[in-house]
Amino acid sequence: MKRSYRLLFGPLAGAILGFGIAGLALLIPGYSHVHQTVSEIGEIGSPARVPFAIMLCCVAACILVFASAVRDLSV
Repeated sequence: MKRSYRLLFGPLAGAILGFGIAGLALLIPGYSHVHQTVSEIGEIGSPARVPFAIMLCCVAACILVFASAVRDLSV
């Protein structure tokens, strides 16, 4: 069976999301992972709004590549 490196985009999306949330939370003064939601990082007026949106677009692109690989593998 041919190995599809596009399947690695699934774990990559998870890593980008995890590290992105942890890193961008550092830009918000007083942000608490326990008491606040992740969406507060990207809310209007937040200093991390644009980087958060870019990170989410990168995650979405990775998921699309991963989904296409899963589709090809399942067909």
